[in-house]
Amino acid sequence: MLFRQPTDAEQCFDKLPSSDIALQTAVYYYSLQIASGLHWSGVDDENNCLSRIYRTSPGGLSSAVVTYISRTVSDPVSSTQMSPSVHQMALRLMHYNSRLIELTQAQALRRLDRGESYYNNNN
Repeated sequence: MLFRQPTDAEQCFDKLPSSDIALQTAVYYYSLQIASGLHWSGVDDENNCLSRIYRTSPGGLSSAVVTYISRTVSDPVSSTQMSPSVHQMALRLMHYNSRLIELTQAQALRRLDRGESYYNNNN
């Protein structure tokens, strides 16, 4: 997906239902944006860096970026070294990742006949 502005992506993802695929797509989109924006994998050559990013499985890349961002955002020194646009994308990534975790937990509880129903809303 290509959006001209990060707010375009936000508007698109916020309009989608809270389904597995929509939330996973949002997490993967922001993971790709962050990884390419940070020249992920420490490679100097941008083309080689992008090649490595796109050869990584979506789940593997998302997991690695979420782990990295979780550590970085919680560290005041590291988070100030991020560009404002990457920091904003990191916040959106964590938002959609949290929603995905909540949905996954709700589905597991539903299969066990425990817990409350999870309604597809955008809150």
